Amino acid sequence: MPLTPRAFAKGTLKNLVAQWRVYEGFCKFLSVKREICVSRAYLICYIQYLSEKMRIPQTVRNYVNGLKVWHLLEERDVIVFGKYEIKLML
Repeated sequence: MPLTPRAFAKGTLKNLVAQWRVYEGFCKFLSVKREICVSRAYLICYIQYLSEKMRIPQTVRNYVNGLKVWHLLEERDVIVFGKYEIKLML
């Protein structure tokens, strides 16, 4: 997990860890190697996966944002998160 615990408030850290675990579950569900850098198609699949598990749209958005935070922490490109298709899905 690419995280420096002291960089976040306790509650924020707890949320990010929970979001990371769900993302790892998604990777296991697809039987793919966990990747921190996701493609547009992969992110769309993740949103669909989340929407089947969670009933509140804001929760799905929070988990997608958590994945975006992981990208930022790893200094990865986050352009995919702003794509039109992603916004439509959310």
